[in-house]
Formats: sequence, C-alpha cells, structure tokens
Amino acid sequence: MEHRNDFWSGFCNPFFDKSLVSSFWYVPVSPFIIQIDLTFSIVPVMPVMLIADLERGESTLG
Repeated sequence: MEHRNDFWSGFCNPFFDKSLVSSFWYVPVSPFIIQIDLTFSIVPVMPVMLIADLERGESTLG
C-alpha cells in the first residue's frame, strides 16, 4: 500500500498545492482516486489479460 501512496504524493505534489489537494482533490474525488489507484495497481497484468481474452474471443470489458 505504501508504494501506491508514495506514487500519489509524488504525482500530486509537483502539480498541486497541498492545501488544494487536501481540500479539493481528495475529498470530492476520493472514490475516483481509489478506482484509479486500483486500476494503476493492475495495469501491468492488463495486457496479458486482454491478449488472453482476445485469443478466446471474449472481453472482460463488457
């Protein structure tokens, strides 16, 4: 978990003021952030999954 938190802090800090991040970014968008965080954590396996699905003629996206 720590590496994902470090990723987000490193991603946000250069572009957003910390007060803006805490008051605007994390509060209203936190469910979206969680979804993106989970997506990024599985990105390395996605091409393999998609290739396997294409080979079977199936899709996990629908």
